[in-house]
Amino acid sequence: MNIYSTCYTDGMRSTQRALAFVFVLLCGALGCDDPPAAPTVVIEIINALGDNPATEADRVEIRIAQEDRDPFVVEGDVTDGLFDLPIEVASLTRETRLSVRFFAEDELLSHGASPSFIPAVSGGLARIVVAAPGSCAVLRGAELAFPRHSIGAARADSFVLLAGGSDRDGPSGAIEFFDLLRAATDALPDAEPFGDARAVTLSASRVLITSALRGVTMFDLANLDMREPPVDLLSDSRAIVSRGGSGAVLVDGAQAHFIDARGSIESVALMSERAEPAIAWLGRSALVLGGGGGIETVAAGGALESLREEVIAGSGAVFSRASGVTYVDQESGRALRFRDCPGACVEEGMAYLPREGAAVAGRYIVGGDGSRTVDEVVETGDITPAFELVHPRRDARGVALFSGVLFVFGGEGAEGPRDEVEICVPTTLTE
Repeated sequence: MNIYSTCYTDGMRSTQRALAFVFVLLCGALGCDDPPAAPTVVIEIINALGDNPATEADRVEIRIAQEDRDPFVVEGDVTDGLFDLPIEVASLTRETRLSVRFFAEDELLSHGASPSFIPAVSGGLARIVVAAPGSCAVLRGAELAFPRHSIGAARADSFVLLAGGSDRDGPSGAIEFFDLLRAATDALPDAEPFGDARAVTLSASRVLITSALRGVTMFDLANLDMREPPVDLLSDSRAIVSRGGSGAVLVDGAQAHFIDARGSIESVALMSERAEPAIAWLGRSALVLGGGGGIETVAAGGALESLREEVIAGSGAVFSRASGVTYVDQESGRALRFRDCPGACVEEGMAYLPREGAAVAGRYIVGGDGSRTVDEVVETGDITPAFELVHPRRDARGVALFSGVLFVFGGEGAEGPRDEVEICVPTTLTE
């Protein structure tokens, strides 16, 4: 892999890009396991405006992590926004994550990270957007074609499907996708209106959508001729969670429905009936909290465990952390933390005040009525401010990468539905 800076003309505007990673077959020293005809992949590093982020930098640091290989870091000098770094990599066919940092006199100016991807099937080009640590920026040229809020948004491989929601005229059937490797948005032909929607990842190509008007639907980005495979489940519940990218769990009433990537369903009876509870995936089981019930876990095959019997009212979001469980209930405007579950499962009040219309994206709580704030639920279970959005918005949708980089889509502002896509970069990248 060779890393260098380059210039090229983009339409009417000539832009000096900070660098282009070019993956080449320089992997003999590391024991290359690629076929002889492995492709070349160009990886550009840009800022949110699409410009060179290295003009003020004097040093660049790049970390490469590949599946089943030890991560390594290379660094080099930057002169007038230009640099050249040759790098040997093990493979172009292994899952890869990249992170980039620019420094000036040892001060971190900007950084960013790629999603996990396989270079050999990336289509030949990928972009990493960098920004100042702890900041958000609007991605120029990545706007939604159809401004709307309450979109069903979920990642499928290196794409984010953006389905339905509501625009100025009411329920929308718009289908768009955001390409995480291009930092760009594109539209597909509309579907029947979904209205307000939520979506979760089923597999590398499939997303499950639950919406106000269409109930449960599946979308397959790899087969646009049959892009909506059938799902034999009648429900408009929004209590849904991905099973780590391999299926989903949807809770409706007294049933937990385990849905695999083919759309097959196994239904398990819960200990109590619930109305729109909070739900989180723990790796082997789903944690279900609130909605008129206590706290329990449920697994495929019917394995149940009660963690707390006392009824918890309301409907919100739950976060499982090393220290316990954090529950944010927008309906009642409260936040709770539960420690030592199972067992005592002690309830603790929190000073945090939930915002109506805030969205949940991974470990983040995004926006809300009139708010630009993005909060993070950290490993201690505490909720701390992480970013300030450029534009306040409620009912936005977000997708967080492993690194902690967050993409925020649409939402509703003071003047109606928004079309901007924002990227937020944490103070410290998770590696």
